[in-house]
Amino acid sequence: MESTKNNPLAYFESLIVNNGLNYLLQKYLDDFIEHSDYNITSVDNIKGIVKYLDYDQDGKYITEFEARFENILEGELFKKYNESKKVIDESVAEMSKLNQDYMNFLILQEKQIQYIINNGEKQINLFPILLKPLNSITNYINQKYLYESDKKIVLNISFLNLEEPSCDYGSDAQIITFILGYLKKNNEKREKIMSDEQYDLMVGYVRSYVDNNTLPEVSSKLESLKISKELLRFTFWVLHKNLYTTKSIRPSFIQLMKDIFSDFDNWDFNTLKRKFGNKEKVAHYAKPFIPEIIKTELKQLN
Repeated sequence: MESTKNNPLAYFESLIVNNGLNYLLQKYLDDFIEHSDYNITSVDNIKGIVKYLDYDQDGKYITEFEARFENILEGELFKKYNESKKVIDESVAEMSKLNQDYMNFLILQEKQIQYIINNGEKQINLFPILLKPLNSITNYINQKYLYESDKKIVLNISFLNLEEPSCDYGSDAQIITFILGYLKKNNEKREKIMSDEQYDLMVGYVRSYVDNNTLPEVSSKLESLKISKELLRFTFWVLHKNLYTTKSIRPSFIQLMKDIFSDFDNWDFNTLKRKFGNKEKVAHYAKPFIPEIIKTELKQLN
């Protein structure tokens, strides 16, 4: 069920309370097992973890990979979180335009979020990431609409068995880490995509740009990454979409990429801008290291 102006949280209620999660989990396992050509070694039907053997892309040796339902779920939750935020904003704007008090609407959202948590305890304990969009929507409402109010939303999650109950998407810094974080890990060949030092530099440049709304001074460009240039530029398109939308691409954001990465030295500005969100040559199949939020965007563009 999709979220609507009358029910911005309908998707999360359907997913967590009304058995939608079990449906997605089983569909994920069935599709993976039926359509993959991998040599599957084990399946965890509760957590949705499939371990399998495959050759690396050079065909030199067999290695074990792990496919996790939670990775698919993470990208889907982040997308639906943004959709719910948009619906809430549209509803509040519509009520404000009609000079209607929207406080009751916001209180209703609080009650529904708490209802979802109360009735989804088992699912949230199994997949703690389910709490993330609910926390994030709560914080978004508090910060945007209730910042001067004594009636801020406070959720009761004390009964949940979680190590990090306060996690959310929240800030721009968290969105940056959420999308770019895989670049400090290994690619499908188990090569480190970029060194920790280079990763920290990159994130520092990006955060400086986002925080100050101006291009940072880049002392030296980053070394070539162990992923394709096409995947790198599309990763930053996904970042742009989640920070600024894609209705209008910021020229300075394109320039930021050229300033940071030596990978784009041979690309002129107009070429990079034209290809920015193009999925061509962005190989993502059988590449479990790529975050699902990026794979989801590639699938949507088909």
